[in-house]
Amino acid sequence: MKLKDAISLLLPAGIEQTTPQQWADLGSGEYLFTHALATLLAPRSRIYAVDKIAMPPEKGEVDILPVKADFVADELPLEALDGILMANSLHYVADKPAFLKKTAAFFRKQPLYIVVEYDTEVPVPVWVPYPVSYAKLEALAAKMGYNRVQRLGSYESLYGGTMYAAVIQG
Repeated sequence: MKLKDAISLLLPAGIEQTTPQQWADLGSGEYLFTHALATLLAPRSRIYAVDKIAMPPEKGEVDILPVKADFVADELPLEALDGILMANSLHYVADKPAFLKKTAAFFRKQPLYIVVEYDTEVPVPVWVPYPVSYAKLEALAAKMGYNRVQRLGSYESLYGGTMYAAVIQG
């Protein structure tokens, strides 16, 4: 996937761009979706890029600040967030309701998640151990009491199958 593809998946989320925001990218990897998110945020925004392998920080119109941590198992030093991006990372979370409850405490106001996942319910050992299809994501969000779940778009993966982007808001 190229940066322009990642931007296209996130763009329909309609992120407010007039004031600086603080976001976290959980499972940020090599920053592909972190960079895509950065293009959608107002100048002076910050993205905390959380991953087991920390990449270098990036200073620019939007600062990217690495946090070396296992986003599932570790306590995270996050607070007053405007949003959380989880691109190809929610499928590493076994207990999704407990995880969403834990991360809901990180938000400044109401929770806003952007999720990018494979639209499958078939596990792939190591790579997609706990898949979350869009239908499962809708059911999870309803169970957790979130009032908005919206599919933003899809992308045909080079590794087979379809990826989707969705927003969860409550």
